Amino acid sequence: LDIQNKLVNILLNSASYSFNKSHAICYAILVYESAWLKKHYNTIFMANLLTNMYENKNKDNVHNIVEACKKNGINFLPVDINKSDWEFKQCEEKTIRIGFCAIPMIGKRAAEEILYGRTYSSMEDFINKNKISNNFIMLIILAGCFNSLSNYSTIMTYNSYCIINNIIPDYNFKLSKNSNISFDIKNSSDVYMANVILGAKFL
Repeated sequence: LDIQNKLVNILLNSASYSFNKSHAICYAILVYESAWLKKHYNTIFMANLLTNMYENKNKDNVHNIVEACKKNGINFLPVDINKSDWEFKQCEEKTIRIGFCAIPMIGKRAAEEILYGRTYSSMEDFINKNKISNNFIMLIILAGCFNSLSNYSTIMTYNSYCIINNIIPDYNFKLSKNSNISFDIKNSSDVYMANVILGAKFL
């Protein structure tokens, strides 16, 4: 009876991780192919992996992947209104440009409209070409999307936009009603703000 009980327990425990032969072969091939791509095309592999995680809202391991990229010498370029695509993309052998998919509250359709209107010469040019809400424009400003278009810092661009549009600056900016992400703009660096918006310490 003891031997029977032990045998049954072994079978029950193995059921949580055992596969039949057809599944085992498929998984083995997938693991082999993924390992080969990661080894020989590491930068583009990581870029696609990050895109997949953001698109599927599976951000639990993003920080670990970013740290793994940095350990392998991969650098990240900030999200840019003229240079970023929806997805993360490889720019050089060891460089990844952050995609719009990393910014919360920006859907793929909105990103496609941004891409359609390019290139932009200034923040004002972008606003004139796109019908967007104040919250949307402030979000992408704080993510650093316009930093390459002027000598202004993110904070200066944000304040300038608020002044031009008669908006009272919200120095405790929250991403959404359901988000617990907030920060004090007065006491935060541009890089810190961009990282908070993007949800991972890329920069």
